[in-house]
Amino acid sequence: MLKILTHGSRGYVIYTFVKEIVENVFWTVFSVYLTEWIYVSIENKTPFTALAAFVGAMCLGHVCIHITAAVHHLCEKQFMSKMYQDFYKRVIRKSVLSA
Repeated sequence: MLKILTHGSRGYVIYTFVKEIVENVFWTVFSVYLTEWIYVSIENKTPFTALAAFVGAMCLGHVCIHITAAVHHLCEKQFMSKMYQDFYKRVIRKSVLSA
């Protein structure tokens, strides 16, 4: 099935796969590590500027993830029709040849 989908639009399938991995890893880091780092920084009395810089960098990363998701959504409209078209061509071709 993956071979059929990648035949329709290989770049889109790879982009979707990589995007999902990056989003899930970043979300795990963002929700777990960021909270832990904030608590440890407060307990160790880390300067507020370092805390704000780290939180700002994480938020900037989060915005980049959302921009990537928006680009993916825009590309989805174009590439999904191409993938479905290729998929249905293959199905029809196989059904005609086997009949």
